[in-house]
Amino acid sequence: MTGRSDGEARSREALIAAIVVIAIAMLFGGGSRSDLESHVIVRPVAIAVLAWSLIKGIGARKRGLLAPLWLAVLWSAMIGVQLIPLPPSLWASLPHRREFFDIFRAIHVDKVWRPLTMSPNATLNAFFASVVPLSVLAAMARLRQRDMPVIVGCLLAIGALSALLGVVQITSQARWAYFYLITNEGAGVGLFANRNHQALLMAEIFPMLALVAAWPQVKRRQRRLNEFMALSAAVLLVPLVLITGSRAGLVLLMVGIVAAAAILGLDGPALLRNFRRSKVRRSEADRARLVPLLLAAGLVGMVGLTVVLSRAEAVNRLFSEDVSQEIRLKLFRTMVQVGNDFAPWGGGFGTFDPLFRMREPFSNLSPIYINHAHDDLLEIYIEGGVVALGLLLAFLTWMAPRSVRAWRRAEGPLPPEQLAARCGSAIIAMTLIASLADYPLRTAAHQAVVAVAVAMLAAWSSGKRTFSGP
Repeated sequence: MTGRSDGEARSREALIAAIVVIAIAMLFGGGSRSDLESHVIVRPVAIAVLAWSLIKGIGARKRGLLAPLWLAVLWSAMIGVQLIPLPPSLWASLPHRREFFDIFRAIHVDKVWRPLTMSPNATLNAFFASVVPLSVLAAMARLRQRDMPVIVGCLLAIGALSALLGVVQITSQARWAYFYLITNEGAGVGLFANRNHQALLMAEIFPMLALVAAWPQVKRRQRRLNEFMALSAAVLLVPLVLITGSRAGLVLLMVGIVAAAAILGLDGPALLRNFRRSKVRRSEADRARLVPLLLAAGLVGMVGLTVVLSRAEAVNRLFSEDVSQEIRLKLFRTMVQVGNDFAPWGGGFGTFDPLFRMREPFSNLSPIYINHAHDDLLEIYIEGGVVALGLLLAFLTWMAPRSVRAWRRAEGPLPPEQLAARCGSAIIAMTLIASLADYPLRTAAHQAVVAVAVAMLAAWSSGKRTFSGP
């Protein structure tokens, strides 16, 4: 009895630690700027939880998280290496350092050892930012199978809070409702500073709601209630994505709905054929599964209603603005050139702003500055070079086969690990899509969400159950 009590206490402590670091990251980590005061809250908590997890021991291998954890460690190490001072001769031999070195020599400071990064303070900030996903992964590695619904519930609760705050921002237009000084005022950004980041979180809620509805380890009546409540919430969520004004949110909304339907196993034509059969008795399962199909159809109706009422700012922006003329698209070639200039090692994480200003065309000079590439894959190349792209490729190599196995058809009810893996792979894929036109993983909030998604995907590693037992 004592051993079991100790095990329950350890499990409870692990769950509390995971909830704390995830909640703090999502509540206070909605911005990407390096000068945010909320970093003082998020990062010490992440460091403390990471230290606690290391002291208690991480069961990464048992839960399939060994590779992701090592990749996260290597990512932080890569950023840390950029901060190591180099001999003057070696530093001057790096791409595009000679022009600075000649200036240093002219003012007699050429003997100073300097790190690879062009902005040590910015890279130091990026290093501490990388602790957040590492901390969440370490905390998730200590959880049990039955803890996953609690974690998903935590994400959904904070997502609902962000959605509610977005409604307040839209209806009141009050400055106090916005958490960040530099933000998309007038838009429903919720807990974030950027409308696109809010739209991504709202879209990610769809597969999470589907996971709650499909979770098999509940009684039949409770499952029906979960299914009805989850899909009803999805119907209400659609307008909240549209009113953010995020064009990318429209794409992510569709991806989220499709992923949710796939997790639930909805096959609309087959269900309707079965329901209309006259000679064969309609089974209870057919009738039960038609309900979520009808509710899913309500999503489309809600989209149409929102557009008709002219509150779908994302749709209005899609047709009223010429996307091809946006500054970030016009400067894409310049950004690629910046990455090539500092290849193969990159200019240092967090240095995009000063590096781009060195090459920014005079015709683009204005009071508005480009603080990110709005293509995080390109920005990773600019700041981290081929090493960063190599680590990203390693993660995709780990992710791809597990995602394929997770979505592979299976006879009978799916185990909870496979359902979680489907949800996790959908969230990761949506974040990667969003990163092609934005930078969600520069926020602690989305770092935490993706870390949870990675843990979900790892739960179905090699098609085996890797959660620890209850």
